[in-house]
Amino acid sequence: MTSPHEMVGSSDHYDGVLSRPFLFEHWYKGFVAAAISSFLIWLAGISLFINSNDCLTCFNTLNVLIIGISGMSGLAVLAATVLQHQKFELNSTLSKYRIYTWVLGLRFGQWQTLPAISRITIRPYSKNYFLSLADSSTPPDYNGGIVSTEHKWQVLLHNAQSPTGIIAAYVGYPSALKSATLLGQILNVPVTVEKNSV
Repeated sequence: MTSPHEMVGSSDHYDGVLSRPFLFEHWYKGFVAAAISSFLIWLAGISLFINSNDCLTCFNTLNVLIIGISGMSGLAVLAATVLQHQKFELNSTLSKYRIYTWVLGLRFGQWQTLPAISRITIRPYSKNYFLSLADSSTPPDYNGGIVSTEHKWQVLLHNAQSPTGIIAAYVGYPSALKSATLLGQILNVPVTVEKNSV
């Protein structure tokens, strides 16, 4: 079930999770990048401590503060990498929508004009991810890695201008149903589930 922090709905506004990073494809790379960034920031703090120790022996508080700030910066990079996810926001009064990246409360994404939506469909979605455990310079060897399949449900807003429509969510079925219901109420359009998805 989706928490209020993940999905906000009113008579004209919707703000919900579009998708979260899939473990093998995104979080693995994110953890590695965050760990390297945290370590480099920590090393920078230690080097400042060592270099400043000769000239600022009486300012031990400053040295501790420098290491503390470098450690907190590393934790912030790690948290931003792990907690970031994509969200979908819609404002029917302004006829605008956007897909944005949420990172520690900050939103990165451009508003676009919302076309006329005729209906909303919930349909199954699956995607295979391959995490190579071998040298990346060689062609993919499916025996040298992990293959995992992500099973989600897609919430699709249909419009006449686009054959693909607008994707509002890649989530589990309960969240997809809740998102589609909220969007259907806001846009005053029917919600359907694909026949082959039941």
